[in-house]
Amino acid sequence: MPGERSFGRWDAAAVLLFALASIVFTYPLAAHLSDHVPGDPHDSLYTLYALSYDYRVLGGEGSILGANIFYPNQGTLFYGVPLFGLALIGAPIRLFSRNPVLLFNILFLSSFFLCGAGLYFLARRLTDSRPAALLGGLVFAFFPYRFAHISHLEILYFAWIPFCLLFMHRFFEKASWGNAVGMAVFFILQVLCCAYYGAFFALFAFLFVVYYAAKTGFWKTGRFWSRAAVFAALCLAVLGPYFYSFIKLHQGMRFLRPRWEVELFSAQLQNFLAVPPWNRLWGGLTGGLGGHEWQLYPGLVPLVLFVLYWRSIRHEALSAEPRGRPARRSPLWRIWDAINAVVVLSTVFLAATPGFKAVAAGVKISGRRLQDPLTLLIISLVGRCLFDGRIRGRIHRVLQTAGTAPKYYTAAVVAAGALSFGPSVRIFGRKILTGPYEWVYRWVPGFQSLRASSRFTVVVMLGLAVLSAMAAARFLNRMPARRRMVAVGILATVVLLEYFSVPIPLSSVPLGREVPAIYAVVAALPAEATLVELPMPTRDNEEWRESWPVYYSIYHWKRLVNGYSGYSPPAYRVVREAMQEFPSKSAFDLLESLEVGYVLVRTRDFDAAKREDFFRRMLQHRQRADPVADADGFSLYKILPWYEAHRPAENPLRLVGDKRLWTGRAGLNSVTVGRAFDGNPATFWTTGYPQQKGDFLTIDLGRVETFERIDLRLQSEPLDYPRNFSVEASPDGAAWTPLDAGRNSFPLLTKRTVEDFSAYKTIASRVPGEARYLRITITESHPTRHWSVAEVDLLGR
Repeated sequence: MPGERSFGRWDAAAVLLFALASIVFTYPLAAHLSDHVPGDPHDSLYTLYALSYDYRVLGGEGSILGANIFYPNQGTLFYGVPLFGLALIGAPIRLFSRNPVLLFNILFLSSFFLCGAGLYFLARRLTDSRPAALLGGLVFAFFPYRFAHISHLEILYFAWIPFCLLFMHRFFEKASWGNAVGMAVFFILQVLCCAYYGAFFALFAFLFVVYYAAKTGFWKTGRFWSRAAVFAALCLAVLGPYFYSFIKLHQGMRFLRPRWEVELFSAQLQNFLAVPPWNRLWGGLTGGLGGHEWQLYPGLVPLVLFVLYWRSIRHEALSAEPRGRPARRSPLWRIWDAINAVVVLSTVFLAATPGFKAVAAGVKISGRRLQDPLTLLIISLVGRCLFDGRIRGRIHRVLQTAGTAPKYYTAAVVAAGALSFGPSVRIFGRKILTGPYEWVYRWVPGFQSLRASSRFTVVVMLGLAVLSAMAAARFLNRMPARRRMVAVGILATVVLLEYFSVPIPLSSVPLGREVPAIYAVVAALPAEATLVELPMPTRDNEEWRESWPVYYSIYHWKRLVNGYSGYSPPAYRVVREAMQEFPSKSAFDLLESLEVGYVLVRTRDFDAAKREDFFRRMLQHRQRADPVADADGFSLYKILPWYEAHRPAENPLRLVGDKRLWTGRAGLNSVTVGRAFDGNPATFWTTGYPQQKGDFLTIDLGRVETFERIDLRLQSEPLDYPRNFSVEASPDGAAWTPLDAGRNSFPLLTKRTVEDFSAYKTIASRVPGEARYLRITITESHPTRHWSVAEVDLLGR
């Protein structure tokens, strides 16, 4: 490995170039640092909130586990990324300015600068070439993925990965205390800035340690283990409480990314051509090949340099082979190659067409799936390399010639690229074959909480940037000195032209007098006041609208039912659906049972007719709410105690009926309907599809039972409750009598039960009855929610 180099004028010039390029490539942000944020504002608004809350905690005014959003749930800062690392980095800025937008934008600009500088110093150490390192730094700092995520500050912060790798390389050259501490500091910073990259990098850091420890033999020394123990102790001391709180909360709230969601947010082959639409060179051509999570184009220069680098290594390794007449080879190899060629042609045919189907002599022959021939081809090619001694020998010589670092970073590019495809490799939605991420998702702790495997592209680009620098250094060393700067200048120009994506879109953020005056009224409410802001989103995919109430909460810090983060708790979504009917008796009952004291309504979001209807309906519920303030299209109401005083007295009820006698049938999944009354709340019956009008569940109680209430317990599926339904009873299964009905129904929760899923239930009927047969039928469809029942309970005296 090249030796140490002190910081010189060339390094200072490189750092200055990264700083200037960060300003130029984010134009026109530098002119709007105090009042605009990059991209659409919604994720940026959450970041402004999270950073503001972090500083509130640092100032002793709040608790890490007591963030004010998603009330009455607890620990809600851990529903997303808490951003402790970004808050730490931005602390000096916070001391001089209370403007959260200015803080955000300085951190935003520094993410580009630090990525470039970090890769530069890593590549400088590996190549001993400052011009080549500069090229690698430009690739890593400005590749299109970064501009696709300009609204996601934490997703831009992967700068600490190259810094950590720099100390890891130094550690395996000299296992000093300083290098061990340096590794720990930058690994901790990366995890605290963005847990996504912390998880991804942890995989490759582990492989780095195993690979380099085996190569250097350091693992045999006590010095290696003592320094490694310091690294582990520092990481455990800082990150242990963080991950303990994070994992415990996510397990308790059952926050897991289902496989279909991971599949949705995975890369597809065409996405590696996609760039942001405002990319100057390629935007008009490939800007429509994927949204911001899938704009993964790496650039021509790093790809070409990667290929040329390994071609030159191969040429160098094989140039020493003895020349002469090649030895006679078995015809079996030619036959094998011919078979491989046929499989390649069939794979290309299936990729370009829907496949084929034919009947010959009564035998059906078909081919529609890409997975089978492609899997066969991969197995065949691997076998060809393993069994052919000449190929095996050449691969061995090439790898020996390449050296340790190029092999590691090439393996990182290949492995991270494969993992970025998620559970299956696809192109335009068509599955090609199962990907290795399937096993990572299943078996590596923490990965079931992550959904965007496409973000492994960062590791791909890290490897390509390092290898680009290595390739440039290799070729530059063969040139006369006067031509080296010209060559680097040409390559850097091509890189920057490909990556140039200006002007970046900006969004204004209200500050100071632009903040609606109503929030000053809210800030003056009692410290223990709780608030819900209406209207709430109507659908899950509109929850980004909640970023505004969350942002405005930094001006009052009252506990807020609204929230916006990586996950939303079930209680929030129950409230969100219930509030579509506000003002109504059931909506007021729910808010009072959750101990919500105030309702803030953005009446300026209503048209004239809806605004008039809202105020008319509020007058009908004046015994439930008092107006507090009305300003700038906002109306603030205080909820009056009523529900508890008027709740009908309920005598204790007990379970009735013998579930061993019960049988049932359903419109969907009838074969599993017994799970709805098997006495085990951990099992459940479900439609498996969004609720459709006419879906039904019928239960034969085995004998006539007298009851006063019917409960449908939800347990592990707290949001799969029936919204609109009817309940009928029958003595004989032929003549049915309406018993009760639900319209816009929802579980009635309390402040103490929102995180206790055993308390989530739908009261299907409160009408006393006597029957042998019960039938529950969905009366209105729902676009997304399934209908699931963990347990049907019949209650009586």
